[in-house]
Amino acid sequence: MEISKVAERDAPHCAFCRAGIAVSEVTIRCQECHARVHPACRDELSLRCPTLGCQGLWSDQRIANATPAWRLHKRLLTAVALVALVGTLFGGFGLLVSDTTERRIRGGAATVNDVPYLLEQLRKTPRRDRPRWALTALVRLGPSAVPEVVRSAARPDAGRREVEIAVEVLAGMGPGAAPYLTEFLHTPDPNVRVLSALALAEIGPAGREAVPALEELLRTSDYGRVQEAAASALGAIGGPDATRALLAALHRGEPVAEPLKRIAVSPDEASLGLLIDALAEATPRAGATLLSTLSRVHHPRVVAALADALGSEDVQTAAHAAQALEEQGASASAAVPALAQALNRQDDVLRLAAARALAAMGPEARPALPHLQIALRAPSMELTRLAAQALAGLGEPGIQALARGLDDHQDHVREQARERLAALGEDAACALPILAAFVEHGPPPARLLALGLIAGLGPRCRGALPHVTTCLAEGYPREVRLAAIATLHALGANAIEAAPALRHLLDDSDQAVRQAAASTVERIELLEEFQRGIQAAREAREGQ
Repeated sequence: MEISKVAERDAPHCAFCRAGIAVSEVTIRCQECHARVHPACRDELSLRCPTLGCQGLWSDQRIANATPAWRLHKRLLTAVALVALVGTLFGGFGLLVSDTTERRIRGGAATVNDVPYLLEQLRKTPRRDRPRWALTALVRLGPSAVPEVVRSAARPDAGRREVEIAVEVLAGMGPGAAPYLTEFLHTPDPNVRVLSALALAEIGPAGREAVPALEELLRTSDYGRVQEAAASALGAIGGPDATRALLAALHRGEPVAEPLKRIAVSPDEASLGLLIDALAEATPRAGATLLSTLSRVHHPRVVAALADALGSEDVQTAAHAAQALEEQGASASAAVPALAQALNRQDDVLRLAAARALAAMGPEARPALPHLQIALRAPSMELTRLAAQALAGLGEPGIQALARGLDDHQDHVREQARERLAALGEDAACALPILAAFVEHGPPPARLLALGLIAGLGPRCRGALPHVTTCLAEGYPREVRLAAIATLHALGANAIEAAPALRHLLDDSDQAVRQAAASTVERIELLEEFQRGIQAAREAREGQ
């Protein structure tokens, strides 16, 4: 049996004396039938239960007069519920306050007192989900927020995240934050130095006070990303000091081509002078970087320096100079004589680079015409192609030189001349006398090519029609006669003057000639009639 307190739901009387049992009164209960008795009644009953037929035993264990377990559980649940309710109320109040602050800041009413809150918002969210409104608010606060931002990153317990946030905020604030970013360049964490240098690169020329620190990083750091970020910042800041630092790194063999090119976008006179002077003493590798950098600068001093580099004994340096002049285009016309001389060098790479540069200059490359004519007939197919391209851009002298290339003994020269003249279309009419001469007296390959080119001249071909008609005679080879008929067929109504000669071929002994002539006559007459109809209709409208 066990001793327990009586609950309100238990029996109200003792099983032996039948007296009532008060609530919370200590009783003894039978282990079998659960009957309850007073402790005094149990002493009289010895160990037997007073219930008829029950053989259950009493227990000697006594339980202290304590609060029932179910009441303890109830009180515990009540306490937990109260704690949860209070937490919910206070948590909701905190969210309400936070939402109100955020709305106020988003509305543009942020103050210096909000800086800790804004930094906390940036700190507790991942970088990719960082709230832009908090960053914007800090940037708008400007210099007034700088002390607190720097203080948050300078705390002993501040981690990398706090420093990253500070760098990002300071970069957005612009030139006024440059001194603080310069201080961050001296921190031991390389990632912080990288971020600080990149932030200075965003600030640009206004961060020139950071040049010594950036130069030191570029010279002493053994961490590649730090060097790269420092070089990028120097390129963005620009100026003579930054240019000297980058040139020193270039001579040490460090990859600073992109920062130098950034300086070359809009260099001041001092920086430009440093770049040009460095070219004269540079190694071939460094010289290639400097030539590529100067190719973006359209300045007479640069053109003169590139022209001088074309005469370098190092063929690779000369070739890089020609490539730089190609990017300069027509603005580098002062270097045409030097490029023309480079066409006569023995190195194929240099000759090709010079030909490309001349082709990029258009009519400004006309002084190089004699050298391009020689290059056109070179054994190299690529050099011939580039020379033909350059000649086509020189206007009438170059076009006529191309036409004269049709009688060359090399197939690739004739083909390149034909392609360029065909691409010019009616603009190649200035070469008509040369084409007409080839039609009548030229070698067979040149004659056939000239006939095909005349067909593309349209109405401007009339001066060559007599020469084309001459080729219809039986004394000419069969392929020449058929080519002449094909030319007249392509000219259509523009070849109306050749119609009588074509009709004579309708009785020719060669069946292929007869059929081609008949088709051409029919086409010419049909197109001529069509044009007369259009003209009559136009005159009728004008008469009304």
